[in-house]
Amino acid sequence: MGEVYRAHDSKLKREVAIKILPEEFSRDPDRVSRFQREAEVLASLNHPNIAAIYNFEQAGGMRFLVLELVEGETLADRMEHGPIPIDESLAMAKQIADALEAAHEKDIVHRDLKPANVKITPDGRLKVLDFGLAKRSVFAEVDIETSTGAHSNTEFSVEESLEMSEDVPTRRKEKYRMTATVPSTSDRVGKIESTLRTNTAQAEADRRLTPQAMAALHDAGIMRTWVPKAYGGLEMDPIPALKMFEEIARIDSAAGWIASNSSIIAFLCQIISDQGSAEMFSDPRTLVAGGWFPPGKAVPVQDGYRLTGQWAFASGCNYANWLTSHVVIMDSDTPRLDANGNPVSMITFFRASEAEILDNWHTLGMRGTGSHDVRVDNVFVPASRCFVLSPLDRTASAFKGPLYRFGFWMAPAPIATVCLGIARAALDDLIELAKRKTPSYTQTPLGDRPVVQDRIARARALIDAGRHYLYGAYGEAWEYVQSGRRIELAQGIPLALAGSFAVDAACQAVDLVHASAGTTAIRNENRFQQYFRDVHTASQHA
Repeated sequence: MGEVYRAHDSKLKREVAIKILPEEFSRDPDRVSRFQREAEVLASLNHPNIAAIYNFEQAGGMRFLVLELVEGETLADRMEHGPIPIDESLAMAKQIADALEAAHEKDIVHRDLKPANVKITPDGRLKVLDFGLAKRSVFAEVDIETSTGAHSNTEFSVEESLEMSEDVPTRRKEKYRMTATVPSTSDRVGKIESTLRTNTAQAEADRRLTPQAMAALHDAGIMRTWVPKAYGGLEMDPIPALKMFEEIARIDSAAGWIASNSSIIAFLCQIISDQGSAEMFSDPRTLVAGGWFPPGKAVPVQDGYRLTGQWAFASGCNYANWLTSHVVIMDSDTPRLDANGNPVSMITFFRASEAEILDNWHTLGMRGTGSHDVRVDNVFVPASRCFVLSPLDRTASAFKGPLYRFGFWMAPAPIATVCLGIARAALDDLIELAKRKTPSYTQTPLGDRPVVQDRIARARALIDAGRHYLYGAYGEAWEYVQSGRRIELAQGIPLALAGSFAVDAACQAVDLVHASAGTTAIRNENRFQQYFRDVHTASQHA
């Protein structure tokens, strides 16, 4: 809002910064009030990580602040040079947190924290600048135009309550941005949203994603979400990854399913040998598909096995270059038994080019996933790409990060996120419909009907409850695995419960939406019918 100049204080013999309120704003009482408030806020703060104010002056109708001149580059400039080492970024984050804590102790919220508003002095000290949007009160009155850049993480309306925690999401985000150059999950999804929406109807008709949609997922790096960094993947932390899958499903349920399903299979490639996983991920556009039921047969041969079988639900198989399957080891046409008398079974991975895709994905919903059956007959698979099912106490060396300590317990989450994304899209569409539709034989708009308002509220509560439970459970588990421990049965059961609850909550929410939309929900030109079909199809996943 202000223009900043370098100046010399001739009285005190020092360099200062002068922040001037532009003439066009001087006639706006609201702008003048904000400028005055910035001065008052800064005057109440005295902290080594906050740039100080020396005076507030007015001369010739011009208002200006006399501020501490902070030499050096901004954090934004520093980040342009590349990722900041983790030790250095943590030290920087602590200084920023100290500055915000000092402000919070004075009941002041910055509300515009971003790299451009943090300066790094030549001696390495960070200074938080520009408290122009800061507030003492518990109510905000900020127009949308006061948002000052890509890092503004919150929009405010008149009398929207402020909490001190408001500065926290921005602080966390800047800490991440300091240490990484990869796009945020919202950036990735934003880049492909238009392509996905444009191709959704065609995927539904073709019973598989269009080549354009699949290419967009690859180009955005989404198909490498849980591929290890050692293989050029993102090895993304679980919560942002799961929320990304949810957001994709909110746009296109089939794309969300393919992205999450392929990611969880790539995640589970930790069970095979270094040789096998390195072979599979040598191609940066590797996509792994397949299903594990019903089990096929594996006949032992030198250095591996001969596989025969047909497996259902190979989502995305039309674009896969690798497939996975579940097999029982056979000795002379008889299942091999373990010490407890149970058949010995394996998870295997083989090239998609060695399999036949059976075009039989004719379903109620999730049609765009192309989850056809795949079949192989006497195909050789080396032992390096096989895993005899047993407790997962070792992983391929590329999969040593804390993410992979979830083991098989990561599997429930992607299904739940897709269902939640579908439910959120359905509710969004209902809210829009309620604004413009007046049902037949009535003069009461849909949005004014108490029964519809009740259903919208209950649907929102269900979705929020499902999201809170799911992300809360996986957030706690993430903290657990970061301590060096693996998820075992005791920690895994809450994850399975959270996933099941989220799926059920999403189905209930979509049912409420479907009941509220009336005859609009039965017409193919509206997506309500697809939301209903898709969420109930996805919920049947084992």
